[in-house]
Formats: sequence, structure tokens, C-alpha cells
Amino acid sequence: MACWGPHAIGVRHLAGLVRHLPGDSALTGELGGWGTDLELAALTVELVHGLIGVTMAAAGAKPQWEPLKVPRPSDRFEPPPPPMSRQGIRDMLGALRDGQGG
Repeated sequence: MACWGPHAIGVRHLAGLVRHLPGDSALTGELGGWGTDLELAALTVELVHGLIGVTMAAAGAKPQWEPLKVPRPSDRFEPPPPPMSRQGIRDMLGALRDGQGG
């Protein structure tokens, strides 16, 4: 009801509110995200893994390890496409008007 009705806030405003929800919000959990606690835990695991590798290298071991990267939920999502230029919008609307739209 936020986008219509007597007290509508507008789609852009609603998108901005949703985009800046905290990591532990209910919506983020529903979308498969995680909160600050899990992000810090993943970062700690990556740092400890790196420290172990540095310690082994300092002790003379040959570095045969690769840096650990804990997959984040945000890694699954592609960034949004860049906004369309005015000319691109004109071209698209012209094609739709002429019946060439797909």
C-alpha cells in the first residue's frame, strides 16, 4: 500500500528505503542475505586462513595455498544495468510506437 492510496510515497522512495535496509532485516533474511555477524565471521575465517599461510611461509614452507574466499549471498546477484540514456529511451519508445518492439 506504500506505492498507491492516499499516503503513497512513490516507487523511487520505496526502492531507496528497501535498498538501505539493515543486513539483519526480515526482508534480507527472506532473500537469502545475512547480517553483520555472519559477515564478520566470514571475514575472520578468511583472515585467519591468510595468517596461517603467512606463518607457514615464514617457517620455510613452500606456499601451495590459495587465499580463501567465503562465498557471500551478494556474490550471486548481478549489479543492475546502467540507466538508459535519453536517446535510448526515445529509440525504445519509437520502436514500440512503430510496432517493432519485442
